[in-house]
Amino acid sequence: MVGIGGCGVNTVTLMTSSQAHFTYIGIDRDWNSLRSSVVDLAILLDQGLAFPNIIPLLTKSDIVAIAAGMGGETGAEMAPVLARAARAHGATVIGVVSMPFRFEGYLRRRYAVTRARKLQEITHQLKVVELQDLVEQVPRSTSMKEAFRRSCRWLAGELHSDIEDVLQNSLPPSEAPFSGKRCA
Repeated sequence: MVGIGGCGVNTVTLMTSSQAHFTYIGIDRDWNSLRSSVVDLAILLDQGLAFPNIIPLLTKSDIVAIAAGMGGETGAEMAPVLARAARAHGATVIGVVSMPFRFEGYLRRRYAVTRARKLQEITHQLKVVELQDLVEQVPRSTSMKEAFRRSCRWLAGELHSDIEDVLQNSLPPSEAPFSGKRCA
């Protein structure tokens, strides 16, 4: 399971206790984000130097789950690259991504839509979550920090559900979930 960028790393961190059979990888340009995460492997992107270290981890997996925010550069740029590499090596690739808030502006939104479409072409399954819709469901008194936390929890729930669906549909009924599957 790969969390890319701040949103992705936070989402994957929330999932570490619920999916023990996965390898959790956090990839970000922000060391503080990685340091506060609870992932098995934290990779700091530093001018692309970490990229050769990431690909072998994904190519050994049967299922690769990706969580990322499409409004920032890290998740939007890296998610399609990693998804393509994992899929090229035979992995089932699923993902959940978040779209930026309205206040983040038209250009960021347009960029996010373009990147999400690119990722959708590569993944076997992609769920797109509108952060604006989630924020409109919480009381106005909710802080932005709490709104982001809630959105990450929601993304984690969606990704968990998608993973379970993929596993149930890819295994014969007699096999237990995750039996013989390598997951990242």
